[in-house]
Amino acid sequence: LTARATEAVTLRHPLARHLRDLLLPWLAGIEAIEHRVMESLAELTINYANSSLVAEDWGGPLSLWHGAGPAAGVRAPDGTLHAAPTGMPVRLFELLRDTRHSLLLFAGRDVTAAARHNLTAIGMAIRKIYEQDIAAHLIVADKEVPPDTVWEGSILLDVEQSVHRRYGADMPCLYLVRPDGYIGFRSKPARAERLQAYLEHIFL
Repeated sequence: LTARATEAVTLRHPLARHLRDLLLPWLAGIEAIEHRVMESLAELTINYANSSLVAEDWGGPLSLWHGAGPAAGVRAPDGTLHAAPTGMPVRLFELLRDTRHSLLLFAGRDVTAAARHNLTAIGMAIRKIYEQDIAAHLIVADKEVPPDTVWEGSILLDVEQSVHRRYGADMPCLYLVRPDGYIGFRSKPARAERLQAYLEHIFL
């Protein structure tokens, strides 16, 4: 990209320079092109899907993830949540600015208490071992926290369930987001042993 930009700026042929000067203002006015250029300059189009430092756990049929949610190795999407119990709005990107990894525990929609308990148990076990390296957040798809929820950490309410939909979290699942904002690992349904194996791989 840098090489191409340099070539465009340093053209010597008069006709080529003339065409460049005519086309650039016109192209810059096209919203789709402007958006793509900004993404490239900000390096938002980079992904690490083929890297050995990212992993996914299907935990079942591939259809669980098919077409739903961002894959491991891509940049984590943003969204607006509400902190419990205050109800104050918070952007997901604000949480992901932590210098630690961020473990997003999605409780899913219309799930059983047992499934939700399994998810929080995974989160508490990870917090106990990796407290200095991982910040864990429980994300509930409701206006309030279910009374049977056992969790002492950060709880976020996805009132409109928009973030759940964006992450394909129709059932309990988890995403581990790296400090650079990219997804390092995801699991659906959430399984402790696969997450632990991934963490041992990157931390040990």
